[in-house]
Amino acid sequence: MISLTIINVLIVVIAIVASIIDIKTKKIPNYLNFGGAILGLVLNTLNRGWQGLFISILAYIIAVVIMIVLDPKHKVGYGDVKLMGCIGAFIGPKLILITWFFYAFLFGFYSVIRIALVIPWRKLCWDYILAMQTKQAFVFNFDKTNLNNVLKSRISLAPFIALSLIITLNWGEFIIQMIMNSKP
Repeated sequence: MISLTIINVLIVVIAIVASIIDIKTKKIPNYLNFGGAILGLVLNTLNRGWQGLFISILAYIIAVVIMIVLDPKHKVGYGDVKLMGCIGAFIGPKLILITWFFYAFLFGFYSVIRIALVIPWRKLCWDYILAMQTKQAFVFNFDKTNLNNVLKSRISLAPFIALSLIITLNWGEFIIQMIMNSKP
């Protein structure tokens, strides 16, 4: 279950505020990302000393590098990249990796559902049945306008990041323990 430390509460609030702003404007303001990252650095430094500062900086860098490297076409906005870095500054390198995993899974699942909803499945099935009955090659032709619109549309990623953070704060330590205790 989620540990209600001030650090966890603050980062969840920042992530939720970023989500609301991202949904409304498709942008996450720098004052929220950088202000949050600085707050995470300060709180972890006060909590753990120089080691906390080092861990926060390392987690920020890891989060930003992962988001940039795994997005070679630069489809993810830099506000989302900085938000992930801000979260890293609060929760550390291990938990930011778990958060990124959940983010990738949730966003991937959502993307598959969005694409699946615009494919005319009934036409696909009837065309397939007709092709099998007439023993012709199956060719699926449909108007790809809706599909192209879905593929080109901008999606607010901050809600996926925030949800991933909440999942990580609830089960991240458990997942890390499961990984560390597993035998090859």
